[in-house]
Amino acid sequence: MLTFVVVGGGFNGIETVGELTDFVKDTVREYYKNISMSEIRILLINSSDKILQQADEELGRFALKKLKEMGVEFIMNTHVVGATPNSVRLDNGRIIPCYTLVWSAGVTTSDIIKNLECVHDTQQRIITNDYLEVPEFPGVYALGDCASITDHHTGKPYPQTAQHAIREGKVLAHNIISVINQKENKKIKFNYKTKGMMADIGKRNGVAIIFGIKLHGFIAWWMWRTYYLANMPTISKKLEVMIDWTFHLFFKRDVAMIKRFIAEPGLSSTWNDEIAKNADHFLIKTS
Repeated sequence: MLTFVVVGGGFNGIETVGELTDFVKDTVREYYKNISMSEIRILLINSSDKILQQADEELGRFALKKLKEMGVEFIMNTHVVGATPNSVRLDNGRIIPCYTLVWSAGVTTSDIIKNLECVHDTQQRIITNDYLEVPEFPGVYALGDCASITDHHTGKPYPQTAQHAIREGKVLAHNIISVINQKENKKIKFNYKTKGMMADIGKRNGVAIIFGIKLHGFIAWWMWRTYYLANMPTISKKLEVMIDWTFHLFFKRDVAMIKRFIAEPGLSSTWNDEIAKNADHFLIKTS
């Protein structure tokens, strides 16, 4: 129960394992004096030999170093091929006993998209032209996670992220309207230069690429928070989050502890005894 496994070394996986490490270890250190830090295992399993491949190799190495310093174990070049309620199975036959598995290995193309009779890339996404059209089928368009759109700045397909999908939607809407109005010469190409990518890796550390500038450490973490705060939908929500984050700089996390088992009325004594035998402390994050 003290082993936590996160699968995936992209932005989601790195942010998750960093936050999880902070939360679990800080809370155990404060409230669970009978548990040794050496008993806690937090593992990140990644299918390749590098993390944060969407960003930059240098920033990936920085994140790897910092997370290892925090006590995260890494299993690289390995796939998770199975899971049960109390274990994870790897493609090399190894079985890791654990009760917590977080899956953040990215998205896969649905069977509906895979089975369409059009050209696909190696990830089975639909290849489009610069106008987001499916070349073999006039009037058919693709965007978002199911589309493979070449970024002419890098020569690679655009990443499957919200910042790209939002811009693709605007270009596609414009092009469809142009076709409806019989003004196909007014169509525009999708030509977007990625603004940047950021990740919080825990302990007020982060990594970021903003307009081509690489940042890591506290400044990257601060930029990450500033960006997300600016994108909160209302002033009241911005203030609420800002106050909460400021409060967290000076005080420990709020947690609720359920310390003992209480028999549930209506259940048989045998059932209550079985639950009590397996009950342990639980943590619920409240802020």
